[in-house]
Amino acid sequence: MKKIKDYEEKKLLKELSLGNSIAFETIFDRYQGLVYSFAKRLTRSDSLSEEIVQEVFIRIWMGRKKMVEVQNFGAYLNRAVRNQVYNALRQLAIREKAREQMQQDVFFIEEEDAGYIDQEALENLLKKAIDRLTPQQKKVYNLCYQEGYKYQDAAKKLNISSLTVHSHMKIALKTIRTYIGARIDAVFVLLFAFLRK
Repeated sequence: MKKIKDYEEKKLLKELSLGNSIAFETIFDRYQGLVYSFAKRLTRSDSLSEEIVQEVFIRIWMGRKKMVEVQNFGAYLNRAVRNQVYNALRQLAIREKAREQMQQDVFFIEEEDAGYIDQEALENLLKKAIDRLTPQQKKVYNLCYQEGYKYQDAAKKLNISSLTVHSHMKIALKTIRTYIGARIDAVFVLLFAFLRK
């Protein structure tokens, strides 16, 4: 991986702060491997490292106006990755604790009793949650989540950037989880969360 020279890096960061998507893509292409490797060293997880890459660069894009103020982009990335790894590991610990608590509270669903889960009701609830998405979020969700498109392929099909696809998916999934979580009891919330993994 080629390191960006200081003057070129400053120029790219300035262009990025003005919303230049080509500057962002250049930075992403040059640094995504480094971010992934660093995250992998800290987490030892491929999937978690991929999520961290997405989160770090989404945050860079969302905070692009301040990028012109960054003096040392390498140090900035290092800190961003460490923060994201910390957040991701904390979320994993919270999820694991919730799973253990569920088992301790004996919320087991016996195989013969699983029939009480109304699959049709869950599907209707999911459909209503999806209907709350904006038209663009719905397109992205359908392509990526239901048809299995990769973010880059969905971006090409919709003629938008991969970052925009990432952003739409993140908001869409949060909207869906919030809608469903507010309408079903605690057991269903936990069950839905585990089924979505």
